[in-house]
Amino acid sequence: MKKIILLLLLMPVAISVSAQDDLMNLLDEDKVDTNYTTATFKSTRVMNGHSIERMPPGQLDFRISHRFGTLNSGAYNFFGLDQSNIHLSLEYGFLKWFMAGIGRGSFEKTFDAFAKFSLLRQSEGDVNMPVAVSLVSSVALKTIKFPVEQTSYFSSRLAYTTQILVARKLSQGLSLQIMPSYILAYHTQARGILR
Repeated sequence: MKKIILLLLLMPVAISVSAQDDLMNLLDEDKVDTNYTTATFKSTRVMNGHSIERMPPGQLDFRISHRFGTLNSGAYNFFGLDQSNIHLSLEYGFLKWFMAGIGRGSFEKTFDAFAKFSLLRQSEGDVNMPVAVSLVSSVALKTIKFPVEQTSYFSSRLAYTTQILVARKLSQGLSLQIMPSYILAYHTQARGILR
């Protein structure tokens, strides 16, 4: 008789636990995961411009970039290699959505710095976002010596750039990006003529 009473007392507990599992399963069925697109581009750069990709948090990238002269300059300029410009930079990922970098280029002995912010990520599922959007802001400082006859203002050595990067990964082999840009560069004055 004690076993029957014990069984009757434990039966509602077992039913309620089973009912809770059923309710949790119903919630899990309605839950839709968000799948974020990865590797839209394989690098933080596309040719000489930025891509929407960022460095992972805590990762440092030392980058060596170069631009060559024209190929049609012939063998005298070694088909553009003698006219090359080099750029060295350090780029660091601070957060999942923020990275920054500094660099030095041989063209006009330029120092530069940039910050890149991820605003939106391409995704499907619970959050459906058709494109990825990033904002890049940079400043460059030319340190080349100006000619003596040219008035040298510090502001004329600076250039600012702001870009909005909008990209979409269409397939494993094709991603597209547009980069509307705003560039502000002050001009130098040589004998009253703006250059």
